[in-house]
Amino acid sequence: MFDERTFIARVEATDPDEFREIMAAPSREEERALRVHLGDLRYQRMHIKAVQHGGLRRGAPRDRGNVVVIHGVMGSELSVFDRGGDGDSVWVNLLRIASGRLAHLRLGDDGLSDASPGSDVRVTGILKRYYGELLLSLAENWNVRAFWFDWRKDINVAADELRAQMSGWFGDTAPVHIVAHSMGGLVARAFIRNHRRRWRAMWDPGDPRKKLPPGARGGRLVMLGTPNHGSFAIPQAIFGLDDIVQKLALLDLRHNSRELLTILNSFVGSFQMLPSPIECPDMEPLYNTRTYGNLNILEQRLAMARNQHQLLKDVVVPKRMIYIAGTNRPTYDGITDFGHLDRKESYGVTWNGDGRVPHRLGLLKTPDDREVPAWYVDEDHGGLPENHRILAALDELLTLGTTNQLASTNTAASLRGTTTRSDALARERLEAEQADDLLKLDSLLTRSRTWRTAANQRYSGSIPLRNATVDDAAAVSFASTDERLIEDNLTRGLLSSRAEHGPVKPAAAFGPTTIEIRVVGGGIEDLDKVIGGIADGDPVDAIAVGHYLGQKPEGAELALDRAISKRRPGRSGAASESDLLISQLSERGTIRGELGQTFLLPDPRVSRTANPALPAGPRDRDRRDGRAGPLRGTGTRRGLARTVLGIGPDGQAPPGNGLNWHGQGQPEPRRGRAGLDPRHQERRDRVDRGRNPATAPDHLRRARPGENPGHPAGHPR
Repeated sequence: MFDERTFIARVEATDPDEFREIMAAPSREEERALRVHLGDLRYQRMHIKAVQHGGLRRGAPRDRGNVVVIHGVMGSELSVFDRGGDGDSVWVNLLRIASGRLAHLRLGDDGLSDASPGSDVRVTGILKRYYGELLLSLAENWNVRAFWFDWRKDINVAADELRAQMSGWFGDTAPVHIVAHSMGGLVARAFIRNHRRRWRAMWDPGDPRKKLPPGARGGRLVMLGTPNHGSFAIPQAIFGLDDIVQKLALLDLRHNSRELLTILNSFVGSFQMLPSPIECPDMEPLYNTRTYGNLNILEQRLAMARNQHQLLKDVVVPKRMIYIAGTNRPTYDGITDFGHLDRKESYGVTWNGDGRVPHRLGLLKTPDDREVPAWYVDEDHGGLPENHRILAALDELLTLGTTNQLASTNTAASLRGTTTRSDALARERLEAEQADDLLKLDSLLTRSRTWRTAANQRYSGSIPLRNATVDDAAAVSFASTDERLIEDNLTRGLLSSRAEHGPVKPAAAFGPTTIEIRVVGGGIEDLDKVIGGIADGDPVDAIAVGHYLGQKPEGAELALDRAISKRRPGRSGAASESDLLISQLSERGTIRGELGQTFLLPDPRVSRTANPALPAGPRDRDRRDGRAGPLRGTGTRRGLARTVLGIGPDGQAPPGNGLNWHGQGQPEPRRGRAGLDPRHQERRDRVDRGRNPATAPDHLRRARPGENPGHPAGHPR
């Protein structure tokens, strides 16, 4: 029986390259597990990214910069290991939370060791459900690594671990960018302070020969909603007022609210995100144990929090740092009554925030008022890592340090103003969202078989399968949609967005695509003759043939090779084996047949103006358990589309015609002022911006009535 939970645990522990391979070609059982675990929309987006860019990436040059992605608070998987070395995921895992295993996460008074005797809690991965799309997007153009850390512990511990990991990944001098969400930005800034020499070495000096400016391949820190000066969600969490604590109280069947607070208030990392007494002197009472009454908050925790703000106050480098802020979300932004911090009315609310971090506690500036560049997105805190506008802008931000794809002013929230009425509406909206989340969670728990199983068993470990019912065994081995919905609800606004993003669609579609299929007799090497005998036959735009990895052409591929090779310039008659074009390219390793990789070359039998392409696609019979199918047609279609549109593997127009990026030395057309063929520049603009078909390039609109206008010659064969 396929164990979905074991498979998901393996997925969470994968590096970005392994994750891409799994997402590109999962087996049927794996796809089902991924759809349940990620959600259909997330799965579709990630699968498309993995398929679209995996094949071209393998065949593309690898002059790429390095990027490390750091998750936010609660953004890594925490597992408890037994003495035999077997791990059991606790966070974020409904089955384990319901059974009371959060108790294993409690830290000792030193803030470093686990409080429970015999507990061995380790970080076992970054939560791909929330960070997978960010990793796949960056992996299109960068060498990406994901750094996961224990968010319960001192931020400086994670910073030192980051330094060690970077040395193993890239060495001690290679340029590296960092993209960090939420608490991950604090880890990055602590790394900058504690390891200044490595931070200096991360800056890329640039390469004028390749037209790469300084910083293009490394040296920047991009922060997504980082609480640089803290968050008012933290004192609420300490008092049990934060909605995530209230949700955990519903989920955990073994601990009451007070017991849960004892566990959660042992986390040093949370206290280090209290509102800063340096940035906000009126927050000084938060650093006095008397403020917390009988919650028994350790003085040591508050001292470490104060010290962390002091350590990071000067770690501000406007030239190398970038801040992306979510905005237009009701966000707690102040304290009006320190005597009743367990009441929501004791906190002010603003629209100038992402739902967790108000802008005044996120944005950075130097002591002489030089601001770290900031951009704004109408998004909540949890949705920042998968926001499509941010993902589209990251390459530009990392390479150039600036972008025109995001707003540099906080327009959305500023339109609301800061009136008393506006603030009242923000509070009303925030409290309504929190109440709605709790109602939805209660409804989900009522129908969840997984949660009912935990309720019936009241177990502290896993369900012993020898005594389990069929439903119990299924709850252990199979993930469920309700389980994901409950976990998404639990982390909503923190890791998951309040509105799950759907697939990004173009502004206007070309309409339904139709495909004409004909079965005709004859060999692929004589396809022109066969089609020519059909009265209404359209011209052949491309001929596709498979190529086995590591083998010379055979069968149909060899027949086509002989047909085109004898028509090469300077040749006459049958071609000898040494003159066979595809065979020679295969022997030299130019055509490899890797999974998802296509190779295009012009057909020498036709004029230069027609220039049909001959794509040699993969016929890999042995790799990934025969799961090459989804990649084959997609890679060929994408390669042909890029050729027609003049788009290279990096998404940009190549300096010559559409086949040049496949290594073919075709004559280059006349160029425009910017050095690019103006036609390619126009095509790139239309494709990237997804404009109305009426404004599409001419060759996309010249189609006979009834034919698909998306193809320059009607229906391609």
